Amino acid sequence: MRSDPTATKVVTFALALGFGRLEITNLFGWVATDPKDLRAALKKGVDVVGVENDKWLFSCANTADMILCAWGLNGHLDQRAELVELLLRRQSEAKLHVLHLCKDGTPGHPLYLSS
Repeated sequence: MRSDPTATKVVTFALALGFGRLEITNLFGWVATDPKDLRAALKKGVDVVGVENDKWLFSCANTADMILCAWGLNGHLDQRAELVELLLRRQSEAKLHVLHLCKDGTPGHPLYLSS
C-alpha cells in the first residue's frame, strides 16, 4: 500500500510528537483528493458520510489518547465538521487538539502546514 502526501505528513508529525501509533479517520466515508468531487457527489445525492463512518470514527476516538482535528475548510460541507466536533466532545474523554487554526477557526489541514 502506498501512502498519500497527507498521511505521510501526519505520520511525520505523530513521530515528532512521540506517538507510536496513529489512526487516521475522515469526516466523510466518501474520500476524494479534490474537494470539488466531494461537493459534486453530495449535490448528486450520494451519501458522502457512509453508513459505517460514524461508527468507525467514534470507535477510534473512544480508544485514543489524543484526538487531533485537522479537517480543513472543506469539513464544513453539509455542516459535517460541526456535528462531528459536537459528538466528539460529548462521547469521548480525550481532549480535542489542533496543529493550527485557519483564519475562521477551522482546524487546519495538515497537508498545508510546514514540517
